[in-house]
Amino acid sequence: MQTVLLPETEDRGPKTLLPLRSSDYHRKDWRLALVVVLLLGLITRFAMFLGTREPAMDEVQFTEYLSAYFTHRFYFDTHPPLGKLLVAGFASLFDFQPLAPVAPESQESVSQFVAYARALRFLPTLAGALLPAVALLLARELGLSFRYAILAAGSVLYENALIAHARFVYFDDFLLLFGFASLLVLLRAISRPNILMFGLAGLLAGMACAVKWTALTFLVLGGALLLATTSIYTIRDWLKYVLAFAVPAFAIYIGVFAIHFALLPLPGPGDTFMPALHPKLLAHEAHQSTAGMAPGFWQTLIDVNREMYLSNKRVTGGHPYGSRWYQWPWMWKPIYHLQVILSKDHAADSHTYSMPNPVVWLGATGSVVAACMLIAWQAVKRKVDVTLAWLVAAYLLNWLPFAAITRVMFIYHYYVALVFAILILGRLAQLAKWNKLCIAYGVAMLACFILFSSFTYGLPTDVRWIDASFLRTWR
Repeated sequence: MQTVLLPETEDRGPKTLLPLRSSDYHRKDWRLALVVVLLLGLITRFAMFLGTREPAMDEVQFTEYLSAYFTHRFYFDTHPPLGKLLVAGFASLFDFQPLAPVAPESQESVSQFVAYARALRFLPTLAGALLPAVALLLARELGLSFRYAILAAGSVLYENALIAHARFVYFDDFLLLFGFASLLVLLRAISRPNILMFGLAGLLAGMACAVKWTALTFLVLGGALLLATTSIYTIRDWLKYVLAFAVPAFAIYIGVFAIHFALLPLPGPGDTFMPALHPKLLAHEAHQSTAGMAPGFWQTLIDVNREMYLSNKRVTGGHPYGSRWYQWPWMWKPIYHLQVILSKDHAADSHTYSMPNPVVWLGATGSVVAACMLIAWQAVKRKVDVTLAWLVAAYLLNWLPFAAITRVMFIYHYYVALVFAILILGRLAQLAKWNKLCIAYGVAMLACFILFSSFTYGLPTDVRWIDASFLRTWR
């Protein structure tokens, strides 16, 4: 079977299954485009940032978790702690006072959250603001020419659900930013071999995994890219680059838990989940020899991660905004983040939804279907577009495994796959040379972005029109 091959360079031979760089990779307009996308990312994510400070769904609970780093009392969460550590570290710069250990969602907790809402929300919002720029650079690295990379980056930029999610104390935007930045850096490292770049790519992939385990797919994709380089490096160099990628990934994951344990030496609410274990053993061992500390740390690390796995499996309850994996590509059941009462009849209340941009969402879904058909046809002709095939594989890897998960899930579990679907849209448009269609797509995308922006930014809106339309399933 023939494949689309990377051009021969002094750094590698001509045969590789890696995605193809675009012919206009060195076009000067890329820098201007990057600056514009960065600015628009900041504008679209931070617009109305100084507005409402009422807590959205789960924000108080997540803030109670990160408050533990200030009280040093052990807490337990079903996800790794990097996202909470980052937000807590930033909030500490603003004299953050931890939420009192009272009943969840109590008025006291809500009042404390409101006082620090901006400091708590800043980093997740910043991560969301940087994602479109990363998408632009990744599209460039994957071989999308200037016009179609702009199309992909614009789709990430004006996707309403991604914007709404980034405006609260959620941690998925860290996962998205670190994960896709890891692939970007790794592709650049492969093009211009540099052990430090391989290390940075691994570090970013490990950071994504230290936010949520679903980011393990980025390690798998990174590993697949490295396997595809076996024909362009010597065995010695290849092993060196693999280790440069893998070691930082595991080191940062372990290091994050080391910091996590060090900050939580006292008994706390997490003991309910793990009554026989909490990190106070590290404090006890601090008075012993260094050799004696290591076994305690590793056992604690293993036990906590095991309990995270088991606790995730035990989550069986439903949720009004829960959805199944097969519903996500069709925008079923977005999350209703927040309602702020502004009028007695609720006709002009503020509502914040993770409402998708239908043009982006359905365009991406349709592109995945079309790409699968095209790849099947190319396989018959024995000439497969490697970039498109790799993107489809990445999409399926980040979507289909959720079919085996029975616990309650939400539409944000699809966001990684969505970004890959958007990149597929850009690549397919390039292969088909959809120049005029791209213009129509862009106009429709912006129109839908504006149409749903009141729900994205929580502007006063009469929400009853949703109940009277085909969008009533979004309530």
